[in-house]
Amino acid sequence: MSGETLVVGSLIFRDGTPEKIKLQVLDELAAAIEVDLSDIRYDILSGKWSFQSINWASHVERDGIETFLEGWKSAIKQLICSLHHLTDPEEINYREETRKKEVV
Repeated sequence: MSGETLVVGSLIFRDGTPEKIKLQVLDELAAAIEVDLSDIRYDILSGKWSFQSINWASHVERDGIETFLEGWKSAIKQLICSLHHLTDPEEINYREETRKKEVV
């Protein structure tokens, strides 16, 4: 299924995970959530890798993310991932109307 998705989350590696493994995990995460590897950023203060992406022609599904996680649980301490399918968009339109002065 193709559609619009919003994916937001973060990842923390287990202590002692080799850099080569971290790169493999990040590469596969990027593929699972359909983002460029450069869209997954490291926050030195929190020690987390974070990502957020809106994809207008997405094939991201929960099963793909869970399959990724199952394959890398030995390297991942925490994965938080929110996947939102934006199939029912809502629109708000606002325009200020000028009021006519009433003459009495």
